[in-house]
Amino acid sequence: MEITKISNDNFTLQKQGNDYVLLMGEIKRDTPRPFTIKISGVEDSSKVAISPKCGCTSIDRTVIDGNTLTATLAYKNCDKTFVKTVEIINNKKTILLKIQGTCRN
Repeated sequence: MEITKISNDNFTLQKQGNDYVLLMGEIKRDTPRPFTIKISGVEDSSKVAISPKCGCTSIDRTVIDGNTLTATLAYKNCDKTFVKTVEIINNKKTILLKIQGTCRN
């Protein structure tokens, strides 16, 4: 399973071991900052679970084909500095996407 960033913004996606980190930089509190990722190399894209534990305001999934899907998430409930985790689960394998940034009022 692999994650790539496909949205047009200044966020940076980095791979750390088997997991990923999305560096959002500074975001404004209560202003949704959506981002879109592509998840590829899965066995059945219709069965990929995306955990809402991150506090994301929305999760929109689109199946591209049997092995690929996109997911758009938005995050706005930030505190001074934040690290939130999204779990992406496929066939009992979990990858973590950590969302990091700072918040301004």
